[in-house]
Amino acid sequence: MLSKISSDSRTMLALGLAFWALYLATLCPTVFRGDSGEIIAAIWGQGVIHPPGYPLFTLLGKLFLVLVPFGEPAFRIGVLVALGGAAAVACLYRVLRALDVPVRAALGAAAFFGGSLTFWSQCNRVEVYSLHLFLVLLAIWQCLRFRATGDERALFLACFSVGLGLAHHLTVALLVPGLLVLCGARLWQVSGLARRLLVGIGLLVLSGLPLYTILWGKLGSPEAFWAHVTGQSYRIFLAPPTTWSALQKPLTLAGAIFAENGFGPLWVLTALGGVALGRRQPGTLAGLVLMGLAMAGYCLCYTIEDIASYYLVPLALVVVLVGVALGQVEQALERRQRPRILALGACFVLPAFGLTLSFPACNLHAATGIRQLAVQKLLACAPGSVLLCQGDEDTYSLRYVHQILKLRPDVTVLDPEQLAQRGGASLEGRPLASTYFGTSAQNAAQLGESLELEWLRTHYIPVPRGVILVLVPLASPPAMTDVIAQSKAAWETIDLPELPVAATATEVDGDYTRRHYVTMLCNYAFLYEQVGQPEQAQKVYQVALDWAPELARTTLKGMEARSKVAVQLLSATKP
Repeated sequence: MLSKISSDSRTMLALGLAFWALYLATLCPTVFRGDSGEIIAAIWGQGVIHPPGYPLFTLLGKLFLVLVPFGEPAFRIGVLVALGGAAAVACLYRVLRALDVPVRAALGAAAFFGGSLTFWSQCNRVEVYSLHLFLVLLAIWQCLRFRATGDERALFLACFSVGLGLAHHLTVALLVPGLLVLCGARLWQVSGLARRLLVGIGLLVLSGLPLYTILWGKLGSPEAFWAHVTGQSYRIFLAPPTTWSALQKPLTLAGAIFAENGFGPLWVLTALGGVALGRRQPGTLAGLVLMGLAMAGYCLCYTIEDIASYYLVPLALVVVLVGVALGQVEQALERRQRPRILALGACFVLPAFGLTLSFPACNLHAATGIRQLAVQKLLACAPGSVLLCQGDEDTYSLRYVHQILKLRPDVTVLDPEQLAQRGGASLEGRPLASTYFGTSAQNAAQLGESLELEWLRTHYIPVPRGVILVLVPLASPPAMTDVIAQSKAAWETIDLPELPVAATATEVDGDYTRRHYVTMLCNYAFLYEQVGQPEQAQKVYQVALDWAPELARTTLKGMEARSKVAVQLLSATKP
């Protein structure tokens, strides 16, 4: 059977399997930062992922929960994410081969992209972008096949891919004009245009859009359904820059994304590849550039913080041009009868360097710190408590541990929206705790504002206990000796985890977990200062300084006005 498979198909399969193995080896075994916890909870239960709902990913995620017989739900869905990433790398190789790039150069360019920071960081945790890029690259490959051979099956497969893409990430629609340009003159010059268009449009509509019906019954009303699938709540972030100063920030961010993926020194190769492809296939270059500009333009107008993953399509298209340039280098070396080792080096040194550079940040196989923090928050709660959580990083991981891993079912976890709906007075009579963290100098002033309920601030005082704040009624404040004893007992059960660095410089709040531990350690230390035990306070502060020096120093600077020990430590540990 393998003898009937083309050499390119075998190479594509081997490359895909190799990267699937890499992504599985570095896959986070549990919940991670970002939207990971929310996506898993929606797939595991009967919820809906944030707009546009991602019905295709939801269905595939449920399938992999059944197909993968071991590991936490996060890991089982992560196997799907890793597979999508590996398939994207394999399709990128076939795109390059469709452009007549030599095998070694195509392998080198595809492997370089597969090991780049932004892409790899979307393949080793539960996220939606690896599947998105696979569908985009599959459509590009099939459009190039149709352009070269006129095989209508390739055109219909491209339409099918775009249709599935629309049931996953709506930005696929921005790429349709470029895909049509890639198809070239064959699209209308060969007879049967009307039939071709009819079948293509049918595949576009029927392959993916009906999947949105699985969200219909979960969103309550036609209006809510339409608002969700069209992402109306995110339109406030679409703000086309109208002045140069407004454009500078997204341009700077885009430059940082390309630089951290190793593209800084590759612009010469990108330009060389563009010139070479433009001479041979100007229509193909026009289609690729049109898609890249459409997606890059959208990114420049979309003012969210976690924009890096939206640049994956432009990054992949730049790699296509880099691959074309590497092919030119390889062919030039062969024409000059240089040793083959030079050609191998030109094509594989770059991906080897990229993989080595990215591995420390992207190896999440032991990244359990976020789950561990959520577990410690729940364990620190008194029986029957209401735990008030803050922000996405906090809420999603807590929901994962509480609802999916079923830890502490006696605790009620409420996010700010749920709390506002219920009202603070409805919580009277139950032990209250909060995961909001700030230094002791900030807690009393900012807790109520953070929770958006003045009622809490006027009725309760926040008291540190391990990694949470216990809300104690103002009418019955606890003795400081009891507070210290309870906090000490909580910290004796806590091991500070080894946490991975943020995978990319543009990752949103990559130090959230580390900052939480450091801040709550400093709150614990400040308790000792309040009862006149500066030596004990210094020991606890030092634990924070040893574990996360930069963050601890920043936290101590915020405490200088109230903490004499903090002032002394900052003076003694000047960098």
